Amino acid sequence: MRDKVVFLFTLVTILFAGCESDNAPVLEVSQDNFKDVSSDGGTLSFDITSSGPWTAKSNNSWCTLDIPSGTTNQTIKVTVRANKSSETRTATINISGDGLLKKVSITQKGIFFNEEIAKNYHYVLPVIFHIFEDATSGSSSLIRSRVKAIIDACNDYYSNGWNNGSADMNLEFTLATTDPQGKALTEAGIERIQVSNATMDCDDFMIDKNREYVKYLWDPDQYINIMVYPFKTDPKERTVTLGISHLPYTSKSNPYPGLIVPNSDIVPRFENLAYPYCVSINKSFINAPASIVGTYYNASDPIATLSHELGHYLGLHHSFNEGSQGELDFCEDTDFCEDTPPYNRAEYSTFLSNYIPLDGQRIAPADYPKLMTRKNCKTGAESTPDNTMDYEYSWMNHFTADQYTRIRYVLSHSPLIPGPKLASGTRTRSVSGMVDLPMRTMK
Repeated sequence: MRDKVVFLFTLVTILFAGCESDNAPVLEVSQDNFKDVSSDGGTLSFDITSSGPWTAKSNNSWCTLDIPSGTTNQTIKVTVRANKSSETRTATINISGDGLLKKVSITQKGIFFNEEIAKNYHYVLPVIFHIFEDATSGSSSLIRSRVKAIIDACNDYYSNGWNNGSADMNLEFTLATTDPQGKALTEAGIERIQVSNATMDCDDFMIDKNREYVKYLWDPDQYINIMVYPFKTDPKERTVTLGISHLPYTSKSNPYPGLIVPNSDIVPRFENLAYPYCVSINKSFINAPASIVGTYYNASDPIATLSHELGHYLGLHHSFNEGSQGELDFCEDTDFCEDTPPYNRAEYSTFLSNYIPLDGQRIAPADYPKLMTRKNCKTGAESTPDNTMDYEYSWMNHFTADQYTRIRYVLSHSPLIPGPKLASGTRTRSVSGMVDLPMRTMK
């Protein structure tokens, strides 16, 4: 009798355990590690087996998922973007549900890129214009053909398309064709953003103390972000701002004159930005006519403006003398380029204020040669530099050899700039989450 009781107790225990096992939560992945993914990127996939709802999230923007959540079994596709760095990188996908957690690790190889390749590498830089529009207007004054025309003209500036002895930067700005999720754009290079009031203060926008505008930024490692909106103007100001840009970063372990150095040895990434690292262009002048060398001059030329701001974005300073606090009345070479003659902008501004047109009434093309003359404040020599990084009267369509050197350094070293990079130094590291990064803007 006792044996029968023990047998029945054991049987009940086994049955109870079986029922308990049937109700236990399940969360499994078909593959938890992808090693040596090509630097070219591509699409990976793995299966999730789950007894209930789950969520999945990648810890890096270069590794995105087609499905962020599900209820039962599902196949997830992972898009891995091209790695433009020579360094290997790793992302982790965290899948959680019913109190369980699974991790999928993805390791991607770096591109084969060295100093010799970098010398002649042709950089193709995807550009996205974020066009802010008043939601109540229902229309835009900026059409797709205008955006393309401006970018094409900027490419002429940067490739010496004017045949004026300018340095060829060996780069190309191209209108982006897909969004960060890989979806084809309806208008190449354009994202239209509806807001209640598109007119904004450009300084407030760039600093973004309240983190109001950073949400519009696309990954700077993949795109050059150009924000287009009407700039709020102060009636008391004598000048109008046409454009403004952030300057690029360099690593603390590998600094470069005139570039921003982080407060620590981190390498800034998209995830670290608490502000919209970008170029901003005043939409009020986007349809203004372009200057025609020797015939027509327009101080509001949007092509010259964008070329100038892209120069800042790629590491160039103004060709005139300018202190870190905006001082202008002194004679120093402040743009780190010996082949851009330094001139005292305060003296030049005084000259402009006192200038009398040749006909005694209004400035005409005959006045341009004199107005576009600059005097080297160190040697006294006069020249017409026509430099893209100048202000005031200038055709602004010329780059120098030293400016080429600076831009090529930024392209091959600076984080948050599209294109392959050389190793930035062994003492640098990446961190996740927003970081209080230093910033500097130039107009």
